[in-house]
Amino acid sequence: MDIQAICAGAATEGERARSLVKLPVSHQGRIALVDIGKVSLLQADGHYTNVCVDGRHHFCGLSLSQLEARLTDDRSLKVHRSSIVYLDHVETVHRDGDQFVLEMSPGSCGHQVPVSRGRQPELRERLGV
Repeated sequence: MDIQAICAGAATEGERARSLVKLPVSHQGRIALVDIGKVSLLQADGHYTNVCVDGRHHFCGLSLSQLEARLTDDRSLKVHRSSIVYLDHVETVHRDGDQFVLEMSPGSCGHQVPVSRGRQPELRERLGV
């Protein structure tokens, strides 16, 4: 069985909104179990998720909505329909017109992540900006 099939299978077996202890990602032909605390950014990639850990990107067979339902910590925030950020990895917040953009720390992934207008109030409250 290939890695994608194994990761996709994990998505359907335990969907009882159980919180995740570790995040299953594809790494060198195996499934690596990543500590949630090391994750800086989750981005939707079709029916799957791109996970940024320590500046590297990994494939996860769970969808962003499945991950959102199973992540129970206060460190994460869905800032866009396609992105969940871990707030302790946000380095700066700036405006681009009427939109906020988060710049992730270079050691995490260095991405710039747009924040949808509907998510801005919660972001402002959580970061105190």
